Amino acid sequence: MTIEIGNRIPTVDLFVMTADGPGPISSDDLFGGKRVVLPRRRPGGEQLGVGAALEPSD
Repeated sequence: MTIEIGNRIPTVDLFVMTADGPGPISSDDLFGGKRVVLPRRRPGGEQLGVGAALEPSD
């Protein structure tokens, strides 16, 4: 799915950490009425801000 400038974030269920562990939250509740910046992928598929522990190993 391609998201372009000006598009709305699709409605999906996300999880955030709470005092009791992960809890559900709707993307509408989290992002509704706000401007959101999504970093784009680097050439070659590398993600910005992804730690080495989460990157695929070859």
